[in-house]
Amino acid sequence: MAAVFPAASSSIGIDTTASDFRAGGLAIVHQSPSLYEVVEVDTVAAGSLSLVAPTTMEHPAGAAVMPLRMAKMAGQARREDYAVEASRYSVTMQITDNTELTTEAAAMQYLGYDVLSDPLLMPGETMPRQIDRPLDILDPGPGAWATFARTDYPAISTDHKWYLRTPAQAWAFRRWLHRRAGRLNPVWIPSRTHDLALAVQPTAAATTLEVRDVNYRNVGLGVPGMTHIAAFSASGAFVCRQITGAVAGSAGRENLTINAALGFTDVARISFLCLHRFAADRISLTWDRIGVATCRASMTGVAA
Repeated sequence: MAAVFPAASSSIGIDTTASDFRAGGLAIVHQSPSLYEVVEVDTVAAGSLSLVAPTTMEHPAGAAVMPLRMAKMAGQARREDYAVEASRYSVTMQITDNTELTTEAAAMQYLGYDVLSDPLLMPGETMPRQIDRPLDILDPGPGAWATFARTDYPAISTDHKWYLRTPAQAWAFRRWLHRRAGRLNPVWIPSRTHDLALAVQPTAAATTLEVRDVNYRNVGLGVPGMTHIAAFSASGAFVCRQITGAVAGSAGRENLTINAALGFTDVARISFLCLHRFAADRISLTWDRIGVATCRASMTGVAA
């Protein structure tokens, strides 16, 4: 809160657009672990909370107002004793009044799916990638064994690490996670690497990209994971396109046909664009402090 909050108040002036406040639910006005007040929410507006009953305490400017949830202990509590007459307790709490967060589609869409346009990467962190092609090996006895590939193309897994710096970012990310529904709903993610190198800059209306020859016409055309691209401008914005054709060009070059013009002429990078889904249904966020969190999760691509 930006100002002193007096006792006997029936409403709290606070931005509620980046938090899961609920009509009929609980909220907490928090000064410290030993000094706080629990209130029952009557109605939620964009800039205020109306309370069922007036507050009983005065709270200073800077006190935090947060949604409060009912929970129960999951499993056993753990206690660790130190030799200096100190102890540490660990307990896992399971929220019992979770609800599905309503969320709209991402602002950027491609072929009916969300596009992850802002990676929110942790500063200084890497993004490990692992390429897998599942094999079945039949070894009935001495001699050579038989190997069978389960798929025609390898799958790529990426360890994503998100850094959420503000309450608004954290709230948007939580809603984005709910939209994914664990492993259910995929999302387009560009590799953000220089997968194809332009030989010349295209015009804004061009539907042909002249790139350096990497034999894409024979090894990439129509291959899952190499069919769609994200073309980045110098500003960092990008558009999504599909490669529909490829032929040899002049010496050392290939001509790629795309389904629509890029609309700009300062192409800084062309990356492959793949559909990804979470590798697990349970995703964890680590909260460093109010409104600041990190998230680490593995995502599996359709193909490398």
